[in-house]
Amino acid sequence: MSYQFIKEKLDKNSVIILDGGNGGELEQIGAKMDKDLWAGKIAINDPDKLFKVHKSYIESGADIITSNTYAITPISMRQYGYEKFIEDWNKKCQEVKLISTQL
Repeated sequence: MSYQFIKEKLDKNSVIILDGGNGGELEQIGAKMDKDLWAGKIAINDPDKLFKVHKSYIESGADIITSNTYAITPISMRQYGYEKFIEDWNKKCQEVKLISTQL
């Protein structure tokens, strides 16, 4: 999907469907949650599970797939000692999202 597709839907006052919660879906398919960053490390530790969740949302009709970065904010990462990974992990989550949108 492209921004143009979303813009056309907006211009027509059509409904745009956003994906759902990644964390709960990841947990449901057996992804190991981190005690501090919960689902935030999945794109690093188990990206195939994140692809699976994104694919499921796409197949269910989602127009927009969000990245899995809500749990790896700089504040949280610094709090739990992951500050040196902030940029790399957020880039990795964006890469997973981009690949997922091509499924």
